[in-house]
Amino acid sequence: MNAVLRVPLLLTILLSTRTIIANPGDEERRDNNNEERRDKNGMILIDLDVSGDIPDKIKVIKSRTLFHLNRYRVAPEYKTHYRIGAISDNGMRVLDENHQNLPQYSNIMERQVSLFRDRYGTNVVRVTDTFKIENSKVIKNMLEFINKPGKSFYALLVRYHIDIDLLDPGTLDKLNVHKIEGSGFTVFQLRKNMLTHAYIGVVKYGGQIVHEALSNDVIEREVTLDNSPESHAILVRSTMRDGSSSYSKYLVVEDGNGGRIVHEETKTF
Repeated sequence: MNAVLRVPLLLTILLSTRTIIANPGDEERRDNNNEERRDKNGMILIDLDVSGDIPDKIKVIKSRTLFHLNRYRVAPEYKTHYRIGAISDNGMRVLDENHQNLPQYSNIMERQVSLFRDRYGTNVVRVTDTFKIENSKVIKNMLEFINKPGKSFYALLVRYHIDIDLLDPGTLDKLNVHKIEGSGFTVFQLRKNMLTHAYIGVVKYGGQIVHEALSNDVIEREVTLDNSPESHAILVRSTMRDGSSSYSKYLVVEDGNGGRIVHEETKTF
């Protein structure tokens, strides 16, 4: 009788031991499955905290011109199967893995991230997503988020516009005006400490409107005045959120009324 009882008892102990031994492995596999999250395209998501340890599949490119600018992207050898997912900064949420407010742009093929920290304590994260939409068309969308000193959150960055008159120094106090010696060119750019807050808006020349395209989609605008002997023109370059750039050229035509502005062409790249 005792021998009969001992056999089921031994089997029970063995089965219990197998269960105990198997559980850690099962948990590990479940953990791995949880960590390996995929989007609707089957891409494996890599969450990025720009203040933490950088995952080994993400490449960091440090700017040579701006000391506090870093760019993050999935290394080329992993781009086929991986993309950047949710973004944070020292635990502060910046953006989820998908655009919750842009459902039409949920089909993300690639995500690139830039981080800029200025000397005043302002942090700006720029997220550039490449999407595939209807008819297999590929587009880009850029969003920027700002964290100001003393704040514990990131907010969507929307720039205000600064209107200028190229012949009125009183409107140029927030700009760097650079004359290129011997060329006749003068370049007008916002000062670096203004780039995360504003963009050049309406452009005038002696009171006449040259360029007045205002949009929340403008990231940066630069104006060049060409006073070279063979030309008298104004060039306006605008960088947009979709990654495109437009170049508009205006001629300053002298006439009996003191001159007029003529739009010659606009090209988009």
